[in-house]
Amino acid sequence: MNKVTALAMTLEPLEYQAAHGALTSVAAIPNGGALDPLMLGSNHAFYKHGLHSGINSNNPSPNDIKESLEESLQALDSHNLAKQNSAALMDRIDTKYLIPKQYLFGILKALSRDYSVLCENNKRIFTYETTYFDTPTKQFYHAHHNGHLNRRKVRFRRYVESNMGFMEVKLKNNKRRTIKKRVPMDCVQANDERVKAFVSQCLAEGEHSQKRLHKDSVTQGLSKDESRLNTSLFVNYRRITLLNKHHQERLTIDLDLHFQCSQSNNRRQLEDLFIVEVKRDAKQQASSFSNVVKQLSLKPINFSKYCLGLALTHGGQLKTNRFKQTLLRVEKLAALAKSAALNNNKYFIGEE
Repeated sequence: MNKVTALAMTLEPLEYQAAHGALTSVAAIPNGGALDPLMLGSNHAFYKHGLHSGINSNNPSPNDIKESLEESLQALDSHNLAKQNSAALMDRIDTKYLIPKQYLFGILKALSRDYSVLCENNKRIFTYETTYFDTPTKQFYHAHHNGHLNRRKVRFRRYVESNMGFMEVKLKNNKRRTIKKRVPMDCVQANDERVKAFVSQCLAEGEHSQKRLHKDSVTQGLSKDESRLNTSLFVNYRRITLLNKHHQERLTIDLDLHFQCSQSNNRRQLEDLFIVEVKRDAKQQASSFSNVVKQLSLKPINFSKYCLGLALTHGGQLKTNRFKQTLLRVEKLAALAKSAALNNNKYFIGEE
């Protein structure tokens, strides 16, 4: 196979701003967003006490719901970014759960003793803008779809509140560990040669580590397909990050997920579900969250936000047969979350 040493990748500022700006405007909670009364659960103050801050319990406003979520997070101890970065878990084991949003407040209450929440500038909920890159043939997507044990993803992530951005390369190895490398980047300087050199090096190392070649062979370069990376998917969501006080474990809770395919421009929201991802350095230990998993009979789901978002928005242009069960599960959980037939006691976590 012919190899090349130059990497061509672009993230046009206008494309970035248009795509993420559109997703942010749809996701914005004060403008009619994704959080609704169902998220509160029947045990929340809106339901227990009828009126809360003068708002009818049957029709709380989005702002009231957002305030209630922030109030729930106030019950947890907090940690800052410096503390979180000291346990960055750049080499880790990941496990994901897709959960109907009715359970969110109950889960936060169940975790309040044993986890602290990230707090910076008095904020506990943070907005993430992620742009995924792929080759013209969607090599990274197909590697996951086809079950390759060594697979990679390339993404630019912007932390909106701090206005910080990183270009990141993730490797999922054959031991099912996730290894992440990243370098600071400004989205308006996406053609920075330093950034392209970083991505090129990471991809080449990943390719040659799979072949068990010596590190020096990195200079042989990338395949022709890998050398041309295009924007593939835009993803926006809001994240709550929790740290276990007792052992090396981090939980991320992602809400209000919005996807847009950069080729088809199709969009999809997962406003009725949230994702909990457990990140740890070793085998899962007993914890408050593992107790929640048992109580709710939650099953881990094997997907990435990139593959899920692309499968939901690609417009029939990609193979999804191996993701069929995952996609069916997403639709089933979304329908369950929307259903008015949910039994109220399913909202409860632990004893009330």
